[in-house]
Amino acid sequence: MVGIIVVFPNKGNAANIRNLLVRGGMDVTGACTTGAQALNYADALDEGIVVCGYKLKDMMYTELREYLPEQFEMLLIASADKWSTGMINGIVGLSMPVKAYDLMNTMDMMLRNIGQRRRKRKLERKTRDPRQ
Repeated sequence: MVGIIVVFPNKGNAANIRNLLVRGGMDVTGACTTGAQALNYADALDEGIVVCGYKLKDMMYTELREYLPEQFEMLLIASADKWSTGMINGIVGLSMPVKAYDLMNTMDMMLRNIGQRRRKRKLERKTRDPRQ
C-alpha cells in the first residue's frame, strides 16, 4: 500500500497540506510534526511518499531521508534556495509558496513513479531463472 505522510514542524501547516491532499482524492496516512513520528508511520507501510518541510522539530529533512526505507520518496516543500543546491536521490523539491495545482501534479507524478517501480519489481520476480 502506498501511503502519504505529511510532516511539518507547525501542526497547522501539516493539517492544511493533509486536507489539501485529501480533497484531491489522495489517501493520507498521517500528519505529524517530528521525524520520529513520520518514521513510525513509515514502519507500517510498504512504500510511500513523505511530504515535509526543510527543518522538522527533531531533525533536518536529509536525516529523515536517510532513515526512511528505500521504497519511500520525499517531497520537500521549502524555499528554492534551501533545496536547489544538490538534491539527494529520492527527493523532489517544490518551492514555497506552494500552489495547490503544483502540489497535486507533483504528487500524481510521484505516485505514478512508485506504481511503475512496483510493476517492474513484479515483472523481475516473474522472469527469474528457476535454477537460482
